[in-house]
Amino acid sequence: MSLTNEQKLTFSQKGFIVLKGFIDTDAISRISAWLDELQAGTQASDHAAKYYEKSPITGENILVRVEHVLGEHDPEIAELLLGGKTRECLEQLFGEAPLLFKEKINYKHPGCRADKLHQDQAAAPGRRSPQESPPQRTPRLSAGGLQPLGGLVPAQRS
Repeated sequence: MSLTNEQKLTFSQKGFIVLKGFIDTDAISRISAWLDELQAGTQASDHAAKYYEKSPITGENILVRVEHVLGEHDPEIAELLLGGKTRECLEQLFGEAPLLFKEKINYKHPGCRADKLHQDQAAAPGRRSPQESPPQRTPRLSAGGLQPLGGLVPAQRS
């Protein structure tokens, strides 16, 4: 899929573009069902890092975030979300092959806290810029954020 010069300019100016119909309705249905299955725990997801919080409404522990779910763990979904058309468009927008740093799914339940605005960064010792304050906790590599995800586009540098 080729993006127009206008779409590229809009992305450059605003940081996003809207591509209506980019993902077809059958794919949206499959992705939605997969998200529901992942949340309900009805699919094997031993590789996933799941995070729970206490519901302010019911007091029960509820799933609020899942990480490390794409790549070789579910190639069908990875292809639907990150397949050729997606990579092609991202490459046109970035001017180079995209590289997925981290992927996660946030479930927003009624009454749950809102995420505070923040800037993601590499969760590894020594990966801070000089302007950033020291980390408040030890980085957790076990969450999967730094593990390579097979089947995704690696960065190509000349």
